[in-house]
Amino acid sequence: MSISPNRLKELQNIPDTAIDISDIPELDRQLWDTAKMVKAVSQEATLIKLDRDILD
Repeated sequence: MSISPNRLKELQNIPDTAIDISDIPELDRQLWDTAKMVKAVSQEATLIKLDRDILD
């Protein structure tokens, strides 16, 4: 999904008080009691060459 530069500017200019967050539940103690830390899986960059017809 991409956002146009104009739409991004519109969104950036909306004051925080104008954003409706009423449907977002508050984080309670139960959430933190059951939360588990997940470490990111390491990633490695790989370069492969593909013929143009495969990409098309």
